[in-house]
Amino acid sequence: MKRFVYVPHFLVENDLVVPKEAEKLAKDAQLSIRTGSIGDGINKESISIISVPEFCAANHDETVKSGRIFSVDVTNEFLNMGRETRMETVSPAGVKTSHKPTVLERHVVKFRTRFHEAGTYEFAIFDNDEKFLVSSFEVV
Repeated sequence: MKRFVYVPHFLVENDLVVPKEAEKLAKDAQLSIRTGSIGDGINKESISIISVPEFCAANHDETVKSGRIFSVDVTNEFLNMGRETRMETVSPAGVKTSHKPTVLERHVVKFRTRFHEAGTYEFAIFDNDEKFLVSSFEVV
């Protein structure tokens, strides 16, 4: 989650100047200021600190040496990942393999595995049999 000091649109003067109260709160909390807009979906009537969830952020190795660890890290605050979360890989020879996560938290999953066959692998990450990330990597 990202945290901000939120200033409703009707408290911003001339579309630029935020109240001193917001500046003080931002300085004390060491957060940036986000000004609201009409219809932004944030129902706040006063200056406050808000948390905004992040949609799927994924990092994975594009190339990995044979026998070395291949890493995939995924954060998705709109999914509650659980025991059914898994990664499926398809080797260059077409062999499909299922992998369990090394780290599993409610909104974070990390996979660490090794591959020895050189070539391009396809992978997909599933939560409750619903695919939410598809990509590929190269083993050299």
